[in-house]
Amino acid sequence: FLLLNFPFPWRNKAKCFLGDTGSTLLGLAVAWFLIAGTQHELYRPVFALFLLAVPLTDTACVMLRRALLGVSVSTPGRVHMHHVLIDSGVSSRHATLLIVAIAILVAAFGLLLELRQVPGWVMFLIFVCFLASNLVVFRSADRAKMAIRERWFS
Repeated sequence: FLLLNFPFPWRNKAKCFLGDTGSTLLGLAVAWFLIAGTQHELYRPVFALFLLAVPLTDTACVMLRRALLGVSVSTPGRVHMHHVLIDSGVSSRHATLLIVAIAILVAAFGLLLELRQVPGWVMFLIFVCFLASNLVVFRSADRAKMAIRERWFS
């Protein structure tokens, strides 16, 4: 899916749309393979957190922000990482490249920790720090979104 939609310089538009069912199936497949890898002892379960760090932290941060604003965590909105980047003036192509680069760096860092046999609790603590840094970096989006929410829902 990513290869069909990756913003290559020669491609202006995405080739296919995933939709709700497709994204659910893709999430199920990724989770299945990650769990299977831990069951076959290819890696420890905490390493799987680093492989999915960007989508996990983005989802957790969005849900936390919505809960703090008193909005249902399942309501749609534009507080996901890519929306915040695009709304701040970054092009869609550059936002995608930045998010993919962050995901690769975090996964590579997790692989380094896994190969060095860092204790699982330390790896989990590092993952929680990454989650917290996501909250800090994108907290300015909360203020802007709060102003929009007050204007629309008041």
